[in-house]
Amino acid sequence: MNLKSRRPQVFFLILVLACFRCSSPGQRWSREKDRFTEIYQQVKTDYFQTVDLNQLTYAALDSLMESLDPHSYFLDPLSLRSLMEDQNGEFYGIGIRVTKYGRRLTVISALAQSPAARMGILPGDVIVEIDQQETDRLTLTEAMKLMRGDRDTVVSIKIYRAAGDRYFYFSLRRVKIPLTTVAYHLRHPLDRRIGYIAIQTFGNTTPKEVLDILRDFQRKGKGMSALILDLRNNAGGSLPACVTVADFFLPPGREVVTVRGRHSQRTLLARRDDGFETLPVAVLINYGSASASEILAAALQDNRRGVVIGERSFGKGLVETIYRLPGDSAMALTTAQYYTPGGKSLQKSFALYRRTAEHPKTPPSENRGGVIPDIPVPEGEYPEFVSRLITRGIFFGFSRQLLAGGFQPPPDFLPGPDLMKQFVDYLKNREVIFTSRDLAENRLEIRREIKRDLLYHHHSPAEAWRFFLTRDPASMEAVKYLKQQLSKGGKEPAEGTGAGK
Repeated sequence: MNLKSRRPQVFFLILVLACFRCSSPGQRWSREKDRFTEIYQQVKTDYFQTVDLNQLTYAALDSLMESLDPHSYFLDPLSLRSLMEDQNGEFYGIGIRVTKYGRRLTVISALAQSPAARMGILPGDVIVEIDQQETDRLTLTEAMKLMRGDRDTVVSIKIYRAAGDRYFYFSLRRVKIPLTTVAYHLRHPLDRRIGYIAIQTFGNTTPKEVLDILRDFQRKGKGMSALILDLRNNAGGSLPACVTVADFFLPPGREVVTVRGRHSQRTLLARRDDGFETLPVAVLINYGSASASEILAAALQDNRRGVVIGERSFGKGLVETIYRLPGDSAMALTTAQYYTPGGKSLQKSFALYRRTAEHPKTPPSENRGGVIPDIPVPEGEYPEFVSRLITRGIFFGFSRQLLAGGFQPPPDFLPGPDLMKQFVDYLKNREVIFTSRDLAENRLEIRREIKRDLLYHHHSPAEAWRFFLTRDPASMEAVKYLKQQLSKGGKEPAEGTGAGK
């Protein structure tokens, strides 16, 4: 039997071993192994049509891992490669940012000097096909995976450009694209003494990115007097990276986190002295903050080195260890649990996890996982009408139309009556159903979204985010708190509510 035909059986054997190593002694082990083998062989030989044996095995492994807990999972070769790319801070692709507006895979921007930029791909272009696969039925994640690949391989894409009502075909060679884990960093627009860093995930490059930004803040002007760390919608990532970032703000010897496994326990301590151990810090979290971001928030909170502002975090306090498997696959197996410096677990119960999965914004009151903010600030939500316009790409399309016509907005502009009239005409041309009441009740939010989109595409994403921060409730509360701290001489925050209570 050749290697290719044996590979699915190797995967299957792993499945059997994993199922029964710990729980099935002696004869039961043999009996259950035979049962699985017989089912597998029967499907392989007698199912009414040919079966993809890899997919069959992957499905079995997915089910096995899902039965353990919500955070253990199987990684097929494509998923494993994507995970490694995110952790290493780089991948091979064409250098393009996309989003889904309805069923249209739309280009937001092309990175400077990337293959996409050099070939003339523009914001607003709609990617119709990727390697002859139509994109209207693909998820955003599926489409992004198709555009990534091995170094120097070629991906073919078909693009529709509304200007001129034309289609274009491109063959693009994949190159190394650096991934940054810090989404935004800037002096806060409400108080330039306050630095702002938004970390979108924790990877191998995160500590260097953050430390370089902190030192850059200190070098410019009179230096930085306080800091906002925005961890909202940060789902976690590398534990070592998270611990190192926490170390920047904790005195040597302070506990960052304790990891308790079935057979071992270790406590990770701060060891460095980078000069930021007394810097007043505010940490922003929400329900999308999970795992490593919760560890960082809890470490600063429990050590009274930072105030936590926002909404209760997700409640993911388990450690996954990646085990490599044959065939360029792997499994992420839960092997330990995190505990905060205050001795609390961040993990919500599995029953609550499954019960709240479909309604993440309204977790039940008995949910005891996650980090509880010292200063609760509910997440701002878009009105239904404005949210519908965003989903359809209306603001994006309108800003592209204005800029294509030569409009050049200064950073401090605000859309006036003439621009609003043009926007109403644009809604009618796009056949958007609306009422005069929709416009009247949402006029301020509409003007803000038009400005944000124009700033993003005419100036920079950072300029658009700077504008967002001036009206973001959690960010505004953080500035208010830090100003009070600075007026007191930067004293440590009062003892907070804590994690997981």
